[in-house]
Amino acid sequence: MKQPYVRPGIDDRPDYEKALSPEEKAALARLAVKMERRAPESSADQAETQASRLAAASSPASAVASVDAAVPDMTSSFLDMRDPMLAANGERPDSRAVTRLKWGFAVASLLTTVPWVALTMVALPAAVARAVWRDGQTGPIADVAVPLGWIVAVGAVAALLVTPLVAAVSDHTRTRFGKRSPWIVAGGVVCALLTLILGATGGVRSAGVFWVLLSMAHVMLVAPVDAAFAERVPDKFRVSLVRWRGVAQMLGQAVGAWVGTLCFAFSTRFSYETFAVAAAVFALAGVAAVAVCPREPSSEAMSMERIRWAVIADQLRPPRNAPRFGTMYAARLCMMAAVGLTGVFLWYIVRYYAGADGLGVALTMDLRIRPWAMVALMALCTLVGAAAAARAAGPINESFDDVRRPMLAACVLYAMALVFPCVLPNAAALGAFALITGFAFGLYDALGQELVMAAMHDPRAAGHDLGVFNTANTLGLVVAAALGAAALAIGGFVPLFVAAIVLVVAAAALMWKGGAAA
Repeated sequence: MKQPYVRPGIDDRPDYEKALSPEEKAALARLAVKMERRAPESSADQAETQASRLAAASSPASAVASVDAAVPDMTSSFLDMRDPMLAANGERPDSRAVTRLKWGFAVASLLTTVPWVALTMVALPAAVARAVWRDGQTGPIADVAVPLGWIVAVGAVAALLVTPLVAAVSDHTRTRFGKRSPWIVAGGVVCALLTLILGATGGVRSAGVFWVLLSMAHVMLVAPVDAAFAERVPDKFRVSLVRWRGVAQMLGQAVGAWVGTLCFAFSTRFSYETFAVAAAVFALAGVAAVAVCPREPSSEAMSMERIRWAVIADQLRPPRNAPRFGTMYAARLCMMAAVGLTGVFLWYIVRYYAGADGLGVALTMDLRIRPWAMVALMALCTLVGAAAAARAAGPINESFDDVRRPMLAACVLYAMALVFPCVLPNAAALGAFALITGFAFGLYDALGQELVMAAMHDPRAAGHDLGVFNTANTLGLVVAAALGAAALAIGGFVPLFVAAIVLVVAAAALMWKGGAAA
């Protein structure tokens, strides 16, 4: 009878469980190295996650522009011999999966931007004005500017504080649907419910409470999306997919303004239609983002680690001995505050300043544009300006060895645009303001990405430092809401534009100083 072939060194190896004595097994156990299970990687330490957050809070032109501002990511596969086609979570998507990822994250960016812009630009200011002036009679602008300012400021602070917590809990979520997908779907549903409740409130305090809750729920939706983008997109395709997300965000800002204004124009229930449409889009955003992307791998096998509060609090601690980082942080805060000053109170500017007579914004001597149509027109002008900035940023970046010079010119252009509504508050001035500021801020932001990345003093801590840097976007909004409310309460709309000009000048000076060593 033929004997089966025995492969030398493979089939003839003894079974050590049977061949070794208990004493020999104990000796081997003393020599063995015990490997601890790897703790789940925190999204707060992922440089690509924080870069995605920075792009989402910035002008979309910075993501669309072809400006080489590499993220100092020490885990990138391009720094060693790892496969750039392999994602950070271990997936190797094929061409079809990459296409689904591209469309999935673009759809998520579009659908999360549209309702948020519609609410912040039109619905919330209109709801505050409705709650303050119940009988339809207007009064001093301070009556509505101060409540809107504190509502926006408190909501931004709440979102800032809850972001590290949501990121940490999402990192440790263990389900068969993955650790990001449940948060994305649940965040969309919670945002939808809170939006419906917010639209039904009739008082300023209740509106403030539900706006704070909505701001925190919005973090539940967008923070896991940014983390999933960093974990699921291989390095090979990251630049292309970032550009697609930027295009979707650019369109989302314009579409959000159009949705808000059109719903307000045809509203029969005091702009409640805007809240209803925004709620529907929020709910769709979470479901569509998960449905279009390939299914996320299960996270049930992930090791269970205790969430440490010290680690969460550390996400907001600025880096030490980094003066250049501090200077660029201050420049970012000032610029975002200048943008927020006109963005937060834009509805009031168009409705009660440029259209102070109640008939609309003057286009010619005999023609006037309704406030809702003016906001939609300004959104279109901003979209055109941002697209032009995205197109021009690459050639401008290649033409200048020192990007601070074109950035300084962008600041001057932005400050000049702020003068137009002060001198002549009509439709032409507001349209020119939107067009020029969209271009100037897009150019400033796209070119400034290089200076921001250069300010990261330690590449090994770039993820943490970028996370801290992102707080400048939120704190800039807080400063804008508080300063804008104070300016409108003290002197009206002209001091609002003057304060924005001062902040732009401060941002330019700090940028010039902080980028000197670039």
